[in-house]
Amino acid sequence: MVAAITWLDASSEDQRRMQDIIRLFEQRDSRDELGLSQFRDAFSDGLFPGTSTLHTRARYFLFISWAFSMAGGKPNSSDRARRNEWATIDALKSAEDKAGLLGAEAGRALKRLPSSVYWPAMATYEIVSDAPDNSDPNTPHVWHPGLPERPEGFPNSIPEGFAMGFEEASWLRERMVSNAPDRLLNHLLFNPPGEESKAPWEDPVAQRAQGEAKKRLDLAATFSEVMHGAQLLYNVMLAEEYESYGLEGASYPADGYSGRLAEWVERVSTSYRPSEDLAYEIRAEVDGIRSRPVNQFSFTFVREWFSLVADMGPSDVVNHPGARELVTRREKLAKGAQARLGNKKRLATWGGASGAGRLTYRWTQVRRILLDIHEGLAREGGEAVA
Repeated sequence: MVAAITWLDASSEDQRRMQDIIRLFEQRDSRDELGLSQFRDAFSDGLFPGTSTLHTRARYFLFISWAFSMAGGKPNSSDRARRNEWATIDALKSAEDKAGLLGAEAGRALKRLPSSVYWPAMATYEIVSDAPDNSDPNTPHVWHPGLPERPEGFPNSIPEGFAMGFEEASWLRERMVSNAPDRLLNHLLFNPPGEESKAPWEDPVAQRAQGEAKKRLDLAATFSEVMHGAQLLYNVMLAEEYESYGLEGASYPADGYSGRLAEWVERVSTSYRPSEDLAYEIRAEVDGIRSRPVNQFSFTFVREWFSLVADMGPSDVVNHPGARELVTRREKLAKGAQARLGNKKRLATWGGASGAGRLTYRWTQVRRILLDIHEGLAREGGEAVA
């Protein structure tokens, strides 16, 4: 644990990105098979700074802060903080609401404690700031002076579980807002999203954002929806080859994607107008968020796909030889020898879905965090909407 925390302090942004990659490769339907991760990650950061696909519940920001502040900056403090985190896991197992509990099954055998997941975000929101010499794992961390008081009995007893009190939710919202000006996250911290939307642009509250936040959301939505066609076409091509080789076991044969492609054609035809100029506008937005250019090969693929959809229309592009060749070349360039198309040995390991899901920019995790905060704000006479 000591080494892990030291590394996190030294390179929190790189650690967050690496953890996101690990999580994505655990979810077949969300893998980045066509090399779109730079666009995906930039829009995710631009809409919801500090967030991660590994975040589950908002109150972890408090649990970790209390666990470490209780341990102090004394010798072996990291060991003490680790014991506090383990005790927190044990206590949360008794709570009524266990959704999002990290270590629910592994318990004290959990190798990646909540602090390793949340630490980068805690630094982003200035919940914790480390002393200049963070190479020493026992260097005291400086906690935000407004950190709410830990409840009596913590960490051995947490009867309220993940339910935040009004003071806790207000404080956490303040920390997150201070680092998210003109971002969609800021808008949603004061206007609770719905519980059912599958993407931020499908949420009516998110759609009411204005200014830079709304512009970025619209561009992110366009990128996700238009490029989803390439992702689905890639899986159709995998399914066709899979069947042609006589392989068995995958849960999605070629005709299993027909309905998803039909839905994509309907969505893009109705709501989006892709163009080469729009691809350049998306690249400029992404470059601005990243403060450095995206990979030129990645952008070329995006630009050419946008152009094909614009020229032929969504209904024709999925069967066009040029579109299929574009996807084939892109997979080869992005994955090299690990490419599946034209490779029976690699194709035999296909599970039926590889990067077939829409890019939703951590929405599932962000929405849960936001709902936790708003539920806390509604307690003790607080208002859910400011």
